[in-house]
Amino acid sequence: MALGFLWLVDAALQYQPYMFTKAFVTDTLEPTAAGNPLVVAHPINWAANVMVHHIVVYNAVFATIQLTIAVGLLLRRMVRAALAVSIAWSLAVWWLGEGLGGVLTGATNPFVGAPGAVILYAFLALLAWPRPGDDPSLADPALAGRARGDLHGRSVATTSILGAQVARLATLTLWGSFVYFTLQPVNRNNTSLGDMVTTMVDGEPAWVRSMDHHLGDALTGHGTVVAYLFVGLFAFAGLGCFVPRLVRGAVVVGVVVGVAIWILEDFGGIFTGKGTDPNSGLLVALVAATFWPIRRSRSLGAASESVPDPAGG
Repeated sequence: MALGFLWLVDAALQYQPYMFTKAFVTDTLEPTAAGNPLVVAHPINWAANVMVHHIVVYNAVFATIQLTIAVGLLLRRMVRAALAVSIAWSLAVWWLGEGLGGVLTGATNPFVGAPGAVILYAFLALLAWPRPGDDPSLADPALAGRARGDLHGRSVATTSILGAQVARLATLTLWGSFVYFTLQPVNRNNTSLGDMVTTMVDGEPAWVRSMDHHLGDALTGHGTVVAYLFVGLFAFAGLGCFVPRLVRGAVVVGVVVGVAIWILEDFGGIFTGKGTDPNSGLLVALVAATFWPIRRSRSLGAASESVPDPAGG
């Protein structure tokens, strides 16, 4: 449902007047080709050239697809179909609309949306996808996890179609990519983070501009320390999912870090009238939240007695 709500926000943002203008193509989509290899950049430029001549029609289709995904995720009988469509749509937009999140340009970091907000929608769809045989409207992840032997950290993610270990490893890879991008020299010098924040003020309302100026002043001169602090938090959030006693702490850290990223991203520019989505921060927080251990509900307490305990307890 949280994922469905975020798709609903995306659809609402895509219906903004700016998205129906050629500027959306020339100022938002085309620049994502810059710095990418030709094999990535050429399809972006081709798609932009096609869309610019009929942007009203194309954008109406884009917004409606996102609205349809949102509705599907909020109607439980359509969950699997909506998740499948969301994965396909996310992969297409990640390439043609985000330039693969800029991960091949060497000029990105988690605080500007790396590895791309849209690919996180696809990842979340997999983390939320029930395993075959589970009824997404009735299944209790706690019971399902116990039946499958995942006794530590049963959660939405560990009882998904990915399986517990793959879900944890994939999430560790995500957090590890944050570590990698943050440790790049261009992202860990003393001025980079402060400069990034202060240059994001265009089009923002006064209260966001004020926040940016204060944050920029506070971060300037301390970029290296802040970068290494975030590296430590990224590592803990990723590795903590493997240690039962640390799972809750890792989730809390992951959610807090996700919100912090969202603030540094200026909330994805959703207050400018030109933001297409809330960017990656909220999605990072939601990825972390999928690992929160789920307890059996009291109404299913009796049913849990009939589930065999793999540990023999």
